Amino acid sequence: MPAVLPGEVRSYAVEFRSQKNRTMRGLAAPYGGVHDLGPFTETLQAGCFSKSIREAAASLPLLMHHDHGSIPVGRAVSWEEDDSGLVGEWQFDSRAEAVEAARLADEGYLTGLSVGFQPLRCERDDNGDKPHLVQREAKLLETSLVTIPAYDSARVLMVRSAALVVPEPVAVPRSTPMLDEWRSRLAALRGV
Repeated sequence: MPAVLPGEVRSYAVEFRSQKNRTMRGLAAPYGGVHDLGPFTETLQAGCFSKSIREAAASLPLLMHHDHGSIPVGRAVSWEEDDSGLVGEWQFDSRAEAVEAARLADEGYLTGLSVGFQPLRCERDDNGDKPHLVQREAKLLETSLVTIPAYDSARVLMVRSAALVVPEPVAVPRSTPMLDEWRSRLAALRGV
């Protein structure tokens, strides 16, 4: 970087997006397939959350490990559904806990996602070894970052955070009318 010349100010245009703008995208709930949840198996029918995300899911909380007593680390900002499942995007809060959660997700230490939901329309089939539930319609309540998700493919797909952008400096002449006037008077007194 060149030295600053007398009467010159170096101006830098700096863009910084804070941790508050850190976002995460992931498959929150896979559709189809049979998922073994211990005492029963479950299938989420494609579109089972459609009504819920249209009505109220835009800012649902992002929690850690379904801890409903804690302050959320983020909130949902968008949802998409396709045949593979429910894909969401979440914005992290700027608190230390949320920054740490985003870091853990970004670095691959905490990559599971799990949804908390209220079944509204469900079918039960007891013909197999275990009861099998098919969720036809459910109300989405929250999403959580978890170590081990109930549905194997429910995972963080990407964590984005903006970088610090510092373009080349721009030289801007310093405007100092009062200082210039005093310098002129001093030079006159000195006889210069």
